[in-house]
Amino acid sequence: MTEKVTSQACAKLVAHVPSALRDYERVGLMPPVTRDANGHRLYGEDEIHWIEFVKCMRQTGMPLKEIRASLLALVGKKKN
Repeated sequence: MTEKVTSQACAKLVAHVPSALRDYERVGLMPPVTRDANGHRLYGEDEIHWIEFVKCMRQTGMPLKEIRASLLALVGKKKN
């Protein structure tokens, strides 16, 4: 997949609700998402992989704070 898809289309691909996708970005569970000229979020393959990973972690019962810390460690970034 090389094209970017809207929040609605992405939500269908990952079997999640669009508001959860926005929340993942807002709380730092994924990098900022590209937006089109109208400000609509566009999700590519990398973003979809992030969402699927977070979704799997959530299914284990891991709190969002711990998921975020794990993701930051995974990409080698430090939280201020």
